[in-house]
Parts: sequence; structure tokens; C-alpha cells
Amino acid sequence: MNSSLGFSHELDCLRRDHVALRREWERIKREYFARKYDPNQPRVPRGNTGGGHWASGGGQPSIQPVFYDPRRFAIQKTIEAGLALYTWLSTRNGSDKQAVITFDAREFRSDGRGELDLDDIKLLDRDKVDAACPRLGEVQERTDLAAEVVSRTHGYLSPTEFGTAVHTNLKRQIDGLNEHRQRNTAEIMTTVSQVREVVQPLLQRNPDLELVGRLVVIKPVHHILRGIYIDRSLDRQLFVPTWAVMFLFEPSESFSYNWGGRLYNRAHGAWDVTNSATSAVMCEEIEKEALPLLRPIQTIHDFIGFTSKERFKETYLDLYKERKIFVDVARGDLNAARTICTYFATDRAKKRYMGGMEEEYDRITKTLCPLIAAGDRLGLARLLRDWEATSAEHLKLQKLWEPTPFPIELQREQA
Repeated sequence: MNSSLGFSHELDCLRRDHVALRREWERIKREYFARKYDPNQPRVPRGNTGGGHWASGGGQPSIQPVFYDPRRFAIQKTIEAGLALYTWLSTRNGSDKQAVITFDAREFRSDGRGELDLDDIKLLDRDKVDAACPRLGEVQERTDLAAEVVSRTHGYLSPTEFGTAVHTNLKRQIDGLNEHRQRNTAEIMTTVSQVREVVQPLLQRNPDLELVGRLVVIKPVHHILRGIYIDRSLDRQLFVPTWAVMFLFEPSESFSYNWGGRLYNRAHGAWDVTNSATSAVMCEEIEKEALPLLRPIQTIHDFIGFTSKERFKETYLDLYKERKIFVDVARGDLNAARTICTYFATDRAKKRYMGGMEEEYDRITKTLCPLIAAGDRLGLARLLRDWEATSAEHLKLQKLWEPTPFPIELQREQA
């Protein structure tokens, strides 16, 4: 079994077991705490050795046998399963989707009393994320920036030292932000017009770039979309720029961050709309960090090479069959696509994708795989082009998208 199949099998098991483990954990908690506390149990009298401690029925302290605590195993396995599901769902993060974990912070205490209990792991859309975590964007950006600064300015640090340094940097950012807000209390929401203003120097210097809403698009747009999304932050004063690359021949409604990364303002901390230097620094950062990575990715072959395990250790293309099958079809590798269809026909695959990805599962098994099985290259090419057109429409790229033949079509013509 190769690493991709092994990883998928593990996720299948964890997804199926997670609910069962949570139920078992709730049962153990009820039983444990029912046994643990008895308000009528006597205590050792004050003034005696062990005064105030629980005592046996005779009022004298007793040595209680130490038993295996069944909570530990249940907690560990539940958390492991939940974190694995969260990692998997995080690959679907984009400009309008975010994977989240919810838990009751009151159950997790630094003194060791209580245990971390993951209530839910799911994929939320933008509105739900905003409602659940009103400051998520700002916290994530500032924490990422703090980690980046510490990594670049410090030598080797132990995990404890690194964490302390990150928290110290984060505190300085917040202290500075509080001082700034005290001086300027007017609330400002970053808008598309402000995005246009901040990237205008970039567009003037680079004729192959065009702004579509908040997305700076690299032209031409064929099968591969390359761009920098200048997202709004949950902090009304901040931009959150992210570069990424994606293919368009799977129906997409938002710009995916699956194969991309954040752009950081190393000079001033956050990308503050009220800072007059933000425009110049952001344009320079995009030209320095993002464009050299994205411009060379022009073909499907380029995309495959870019989304390798060496560059994206957690989200490389080969790891996710539900994305790779589209690329295999587009490049004409129907043998590889048939292998994935065989996997999707198993009960294991069905259980995996029935937990919130039914639409993707049906699209592959009911629409794509029958054409793959029949070897219908013309039908597959037509299907991919229709999906590509749908993605271009959803992303408002109709004026920039240029339909071009897929490799699978060129192979057919050569044959």
C-alpha cells in the first residue's frame, strides 16, 4: 500500500471512529465523576496527619489503590481522530471556507484539572466563521507574523523558548495596535476600492496583472489560475494578502488557498489600511515573493510539478484523490484516473466522503468515472471545459479566461 492510500485509509477509520469515541468518552466521564464525588464521605479531622483528606468510613485515613484511569486513552484517541479530520478538512480552506475545531475552554486548565474535549470539527463558510470567531483573521495573521519574525531573528530555540518569543512579539503588536486605536477611534472597513488603490502601483508596473474584485490575477488565464487575493480581515483596518495557484476544470466557487501562502508585512507588522506605507510595501512584497513563484506556472504540467510534496508537505496534489483525478483526466492519464475510480467504488471511500463531501463524491462517481471507464476522451474534454467555464463564471473571470485545448484532446488528435 503506498503512502497516499495508507493516509486515506487512516482518515477513513478516524472519521468513522470519531463519533463513537466521543460517545465512549461521554459515558466514561459520567461514570467516573459519579464514582469520584460523594458529599457524605468523611474527612480526617483537623489536627491529625492527613487532616482534611478523604477518609474511609471509620474516620481514619486509608491508602486507596491506584487504578488505571480509562479516561486517558479515550481522550487521547478522540483528540487524535479529531485533529486528523481537521487537517484533512483544512485542505479545502479558501477565500470563503475555513476548517474549525470547537471546544469548551473551561474544560482545559493549566493546572491539569479537566481535559481538552473537541466538541466538533467541520468546514464553515465565511459568514459562519465570522460569527463563530469574530477576530480569527487578525489573530491568525498576527500570530503567523510573530512566528515568522522570531524564526528569522533568533537562532535555535527550544519549543518553550520559541513559544515565549512568539507570545512576546504578539504582545508588542497588540500593545502597539491599542495605542494606535486610542489615537484613531474611527472604524474603517477595507473595501474593494481600497484594494484597488493599494495595488494600483503594482498593476501599473506589471501589465500581465489585472484586478478582479479582491483578486490580483496573472494573465493569461487558461486551465490554471494564479493570483494574489487581498482578503478583508475581521479587523476593520487590515488586509490579508495570500498568493495561491489552482486549476479551474473542477467546479469552484472561490479562490482556493490549498496551494499557496500568506504574504507578511515584515517592515510594519500588519497590513494596516491607515498606514501610508502599506501600498508600497505590499506591492514590493508581491513582486518579490509571489510573482516569481506564480508566473512560471503556465501549463497543467507546470502545476503538477509545483504542487509537489517537497513544496506542500501537508497538501501536495498526490495526497488527495478527489482533486488529483481531475488533473489525471486533463493530462490524458486515464490509467491513473481509473485507479482512483476503483478506490471511489469501495465502501471505504463512500464512508469517507459522505461526511460533508457528497457533492464531490457524486460528481466523480456518477459523472466523471463512467466516461473514464468508457475511454471517452472527447466527452471528458467537453466535461472539463464546461466545468472550467462554470469556475470562470463563479470567480468573475469570464473576460480573462481563454478556452484552450486540454492535453487529453491533443493526444486524441495526434492518435
